[in-house]
Amino acid sequence: MKNNMRSRSHVGEEGQIIVFLSLVLVGLLGIGALALDGGMLFSDRRDAQNAADSAALAGASAAAYYMRSNSVNYNAFICGTSGTEFTGAVAELEAISRAASNDYVIDAD
Repeated sequence: MKNNMRSRSHVGEEGQIIVFLSLVLVGLLGIGALALDGGMLFSDRRDAQNAADSAALAGASAAAYYMRSNSVNYNAFICGTSGTEFTGAVAELEAISRAASNDYVIDAD
């Protein structure tokens, strides 16, 4: 009699672990996808920052080289004076070129 009562109280609970396990697996898959997506987001941001830093350094280096080769005095540098009118253009072109070599496009903004 006791055995018969026990079997009646658990009727309908068979296979419950399958439903629970499938819900847990879906949740874990979602958390894994979010972690992967967040990692890719940070990786893309780091790559963009590295490309921007590289372009800025290339532009500054090109400007310094242009000023040195054209005998522009660093101590008395005034924008718009003789010898400095092309410095900004040289720096901008070099920065655009370096960004393009890193597969990034610099626009007018």
